[in-house]
Amino acid sequence: MSLNRWCPTRNRRKRADRRDSSRTDPPDSKFSAGLVPLLPLRGWLAGFLFLSLCSSLAASQKTRLTLQHLYDPRNKLNFTGSPPGDLRWARDGRHYLHQNRKSRTLFKTDAVTGSAETLLEEARLRKALSDPGLDAANPESAALRWFRLSPGEKSILFKHTGDLFLYDLESGTASRLTRSAKREELAKFSPDGRLVSFVRDRNLYVVQIENGHVIRLTEDGGGELSNGKLNWLYQEELYGRGNFKGYWWSPDSSHLAFLQLDDSPVPTFTLLDYEPLYPSTRTTRYPKAGEPNPRARIGVVPVSGEAARWIQSVPDDDRLVVRTGWSPDGAAVVFQEQNRIQTRLDLKLYRLSSRSTTTLLREEGAAWVDVLGEPDWLADGTFLWMSDRTGWRHLYHYQSGGTLMGP
Repeated sequence: MSLNRWCPTRNRRKRADRRDSSRTDPPDSKFSAGLVPLLPLRGWLAGFLFLSLCSSLAASQKTRLTLQHLYDPRNKLNFTGSPPGDLRWARDGRHYLHQNRKSRTLFKTDAVTGSAETLLEEARLRKALSDPGLDAANPESAALRWFRLSPGEKSILFKHTGDLFLYDLESGTASRLTRSAKREELAKFSPDGRLVSFVRDRNLYVVQIENGHVIRLTEDGGGELSNGKLNWLYQEELYGRGNFKGYWWSPDSSHLAFLQLDDSPVPTFTLLDYEPLYPSTRTTRYPKAGEPNPRARIGVVPVSGEAARWIQSVPDDDRLVVRTGWSPDGAAVVFQEQNRIQTRLDLKLYRLSSRSTTTLLREEGAAWVDVLGEPDWLADGTFLWMSDRTGWRHLYHYQSGGTLMGP
């Protein structure tokens, strides 16, 4: 859908001026274009590289750089080239995976020598799906538009006609993991590679790769209640634009932590599509300043299918769960909470064994406390924490229980 179709105007305020997390632009990327966090260092670096490229290009062609080179709709120069996108490092740290944009062939490339080997071509994928035992519809149309490499790097998870399939890189065969009229979203391998998790119809599932057995982990998703998938507000304002994944594997692959989001208190906002001859409308949940935010709570569920337990903390109407993860040993969920006006941030730890929550540290500011990432856990159980508390960004060293050891 064209951005201009839904948004005749947009608010260009900076994110740093926003005191209330609900004061956001409506859920369309053009509404929220002014809310991208500023990255001064990256911006200066990009500008430097751009000017250097312009200078070298102009010098090599002995042509003066003009405005037409930059802005002419038909004759402007392409300064970006065609860099490979969606690069992913292999487990050995020396190779990376990338995909040819036209053929969608997947390559594994040596970052030192530049030599590449073909991992998967679409022709091989289609041949594997032609196996009658898979009962895959239209195998000739299979395309590697989305994929995930297994932790052991021996198989590739991909989608075809809305279902999840697994391609074995060694044997060249495929196996079917799901069979449903409903779409699977946000699929991910477990750390040990034995399971694949996904969200279907606002509920969280896992499937056992060995036998294809699907286990439903949540039951109450649907309508305005979502388990494991972020809503517009949480992906746009808190976890990053385009990132809808709202669940996290424990390191030992035994549990999933997930966010449950309830949009029912949030008022609806009407968007107008004014581009056609006869305009149409659609509605979405969108909290304006002072209006209710979605209710959020963290659940922890075993992959065996037992009931989820809930981490209770501050009241839902004053809580933003801005980061969620695990301790390295998988014994605790580590999460960050902020108050609605985001002048406070608490780093908390929930221990599965005792079902107790501990506040490891608190950041406070008169106007704004930014989210600067996850704690960086060290081998001895201590962690590093980034903070702007002095007005300058520094790393601090903490004991596992939250005692400050020093900057």
